[in-house]
Amino acid sequence: MEGTAVFMELFTNVDLFLSHMHETYGLWLYVVLGLIFFLESGVFFTGPFLPGDSLLFVAGATAAAGVLDPWAVILGSTVGALFGNIVGFLFGAWIGKRLFTHESSKWFNQENLQKAKLFFDKHGGNAVALARFIPLIRSLIPVVAGSSKMNFMLFNIYSA
Repeated sequence: MEGTAVFMELFTNVDLFLSHMHETYGLWLYVVLGLIFFLESGVFFTGPFLPGDSLLFVAGATAAAGVLDPWAVILGSTVGALFGNIVGFLFGAWIGKRLFTHESSKWFNQENLQKAKLFFDKHGGNAVALARFIPLIRSLIPVVAGSSKMNFMLFNIYSA
């Protein structure tokens, strides 16, 4: 029961938790924030399970209250998310060749890959920009964009 109470305390008082972590670990807190956004944005199998949106909101509110450095929060979260997107894209470009070779697969077949390529050719930039605001899609879009051979520079521009 005590573990549940600690877990609930963490989620009801995240601002106090961030304040305590900042006092205890200093700059490492911003590195961890960046790592969370890196994992949420680029590692598609961990992204849906991380609280990136709510963490960013609480970190911003805590920075506005003067507890955290707002520029460090912005830098850590932005750099983490951008590098996460790059890693996700490169992973998709690398694994896409292997992943979409099974004709018997319902999801990962050449027909779906071709549909994704046509979609990114037509709506790529807008899809990437819009995906930044949709939690589950935010983790998947870099991998799909890389698999469908979207232009890397265009992907990064719209992702940023």
